[in-house]
Amino acid sequence: MPPDYHSMIIAALVFIVLPLLLVGIPALVVRARARGRRLFRDEPNKRIDNLRPMLVADHREDAL
Repeated sequence: MPPDYHSMIIAALVFIVLPLLLVGIPALVVRARARGRRLFRDEPNKRIDNLRPMLVADHREDAL
């Protein structure tokens, strides 16, 4: 009896390709989100935030 290639192809898809897809797609999404955060960071506003005065004033030395 010749080998059943149809069943072998289905088994390869289930046991080899499917786990790779289940691991690879979430990893790809995580990498793409991280890249998006790096590329679309608002650099000018981050620089301006450092120039603003502190929101909490330090009055410890006012009475001296």
